[in-house]
Amino acid sequence: MNKEGLLFMQNTLMVLEASYDWRLILLSIAIACTGAFVAFEINRRLTKLTEPKQINKWIFIGSVVLATSIWSMHFIGMSAYQLHIPMDYDSSWTFVSFLAAFTASLTAFYVLHQKQRSIFALLAAGLITGAGITAMHYTGMHAVSFAGEVTYSAASVIGSSVIAVAGSFAAFALFTYMKISRPLLQRSGASVFLGLAVSSMHYTGMEGTSFCIPETYSLFLTPEPVVNQSSLLTATITGTAVIFISVQWILFQEKRWFQETHYKDAITGLYNQRFWMKEAPSWNEEYKVIIYADIMRLRALNQSYGFTSGDAVLKQVAETLQKRLSPESRIFKSEGSKFLLCLKESGNLTVDAQLNALQLPYEANVFQDNQRIHLALCFGGTAVDSSASPERLAAQAEIALAHAKQQERPLFFYEEKNHQDLSDEWMEMSLRKALQNKEMDVYYQPQVKTHSGEVHKVEALVRWQHPDYGVISPGVFIDAAERFGLIMPLTLQVVEKVCLQLKEWRKTAASIQRVSINLSPLHFEFVDANCQITDLVHRHGIPPEMIEWELTETSMVENLQQMAGQLLELEKEGFSIALDDFGAGVSSLTRLQELPIHTLKLDKHFMNKFPGSDKKQQVIQLMITFAELSGMEIVCEGVETKEQLDALRKMNAGFIQGYIFQHPVPASELKYSFTEGRDMTL
Repeated sequence: MNKEGLLFMQNTLMVLEASYDWRLILLSIAIACTGAFVAFEINRRLTKLTEPKQINKWIFIGSVVLATSIWSMHFIGMSAYQLHIPMDYDSSWTFVSFLAAFTASLTAFYVLHQKQRSIFALLAAGLITGAGITAMHYTGMHAVSFAGEVTYSAASVIGSSVIAVAGSFAAFALFTYMKISRPLLQRSGASVFLGLAVSSMHYTGMEGTSFCIPETYSLFLTPEPVVNQSSLLTATITGTAVIFISVQWILFQEKRWFQETHYKDAITGLYNQRFWMKEAPSWNEEYKVIIYADIMRLRALNQSYGFTSGDAVLKQVAETLQKRLSPESRIFKSEGSKFLLCLKESGNLTVDAQLNALQLPYEANVFQDNQRIHLALCFGGTAVDSSASPERLAAQAEIALAHAKQQERPLFFYEEKNHQDLSDEWMEMSLRKALQNKEMDVYYQPQVKTHSGEVHKVEALVRWQHPDYGVISPGVFIDAAERFGLIMPLTLQVVEKVCLQLKEWRKTAASIQRVSINLSPLHFEFVDANCQITDLVHRHGIPPEMIEWELTETSMVENLQQMAGQLLELEKEGFSIALDDFGAGVSSLTRLQELPIHTLKLDKHFMNKFPGSDKKQQVIQLMITFAELSGMEIVCEGVETKEQLDALRKMNAGFIQGYIFQHPVPASELKYSFTEGRDMTL
């Protein structure tokens, strides 16, 4: 036929010749794959939710994203399929085509979210999604309005439908069952499968589609292919906008989840002590008194009535405490059965009045027996000193609480002038008993490779769960151990527990290759200190390269030559050395040259208001570059936000340590990789 685009005539109808714009084909495939990825990401995050309303909201949004990407792919693909005649779309049928995709996506999401994801559930999801894609395609084709008619090949209809169902099933199976070391790669693969299933179905269907016009309409044919710019623009903008908004919504929800899980107590709904530690420096001066409140014998109550009743008691006590404090006072949930109270005067409610109210009787309803029980609460407090750090205030209140329990008093206040002897006597006795009974626990915090998210190094941190008084702050008992000459027994107990744990990790082929253990400055004053820790490591058969000894920067001030000699001894044995709190005190190139330092740990105070100003970023970049040029590894401590993580990635920081990944946990709860969700991408 003529070059205007006629291919042949059949029964007075002419089949139009079509051409493709490959740029639009690639755009349509990209929209489909990207939308599928976002939809899978939303579906993965559904596992974090428990409330039906929240689950339904996320399923709805995920369905909108997937349906929009399928719909946009189709109409961008239709723009890529170019004829030599104008073509338009009926708005009603266009909307119906979207509803077909949305209904299928919604049903598939509900099927995928079922707890038992059997092969039959995946088949059903694949069939539903494939049918929805097919229905969307041919409904969308029905919306086509032009001076002729559209015919379909039965083989192409069947073939495109099979491709849609098979591709959808393969994508869901990959997303659900295939376990690989990089979950992000797994989700990407599933998204590509689904995106290609949608695209392949579309273009296979179009190959068997004929656009025919009567011979008399040949005058309407144009020399060049006609592109419906309005439909192309609408499909592109709609798909891109929905995906972009959904990504922003996911990021916002992730940030909110992080705040809720990181800074809120799940049982009471109160902000936790970690939040207080973070915010306290900015508003501590507003408060007069810091109080620790502890519910006595909550452990026994849990054993008698069950943890559900124990949780209910915590909620009721939290509500009672809030009612007895002024509106300006704050309450935070601490560890276990403890609460942290910040008291502030408000109107007629003075601090004394609030303290008196706190000591009134407490009751709670035990739901198992539907009866009310009397509770005993104990309080330990300290007056707020603007020069004291939050850690110091918490430690003072904790000491006061311990003495209140010891003396069976409802309230005890820490007083610097006459408290020292009393706290020393109790702390020394308790510490000796704890070391004798091996009550010290070792928690681990991962040091995460900045770009890969892998964990090969951890820091060992000692914790003391007192059998009667609960968790005692390391800032309290480590300082006491140094004053009472117990720091060496404490160090040896930690080293032994680390060695035993390393044995377990080696048996299970865990990824941990090195554990950092803190050494007290007093360690270097003992003549045989190195021999004791070295012998202990060798006795357990642990290779020295799996241990890294940490010393603080401030401990280098005195006896630098003696310390350098002892550190060289440890290095010769095969151990590595880390300098903790780098940049916080007395850093100098001279000291770094004299000491065998293998790792620099950037002090967490540098993370305050980071990224912040350009000057602050330049200082941190300088330290990272210095460590790299000096052949040392660098660990950035105290990283808590996505902005900090992103900035440190751009600076090529080696390792990240902080709450953004995981707080110190027992070995059984330690994660060995952070490559998905908020763990890495946030």
